[in-house]
Amino acid sequence: MDPIADVELSNSPRRQGLIHAAAPLWKRKVSLAAESQYVGHRFSTLGTHVDGVWLTNANVTFVPPGRPLSFAARVSNVFDTPYAQPVGYEFRQDLIPQDGRSVSVRATLRF
Repeated sequence: MDPIADVELSNSPRRQGLIHAAAPLWKRKVSLAAESQYVGHRFSTLGTHVDGVWLTNANVTFVPPGRPLSFAARVSNVFDTPYAQPVGYEFRQDLIPQDGRSVSVRATLRF
């Protein structure tokens, strides 16, 4: 809210939140982490109402002791929540739909 003009600003949620937790498992070789974030409702630059959204992500990392190689997997948008992000005037549309659930894996070699 712009207190001087008394208008709602675009892409400016009044409420946001983030919860993050991580825990080592299995003799500290595996770690599990999860986060959940909330972005409250807001308006696009053209005044379109954008609903608030909860998004949850999860990560698993495996680090074998004494090895230079580690492995990780990530699931983004675990609950496959549909949502869109408001964008500026440089785009034709005022909302861009975002990806649903996605999975990625990674191997890291340290030397």
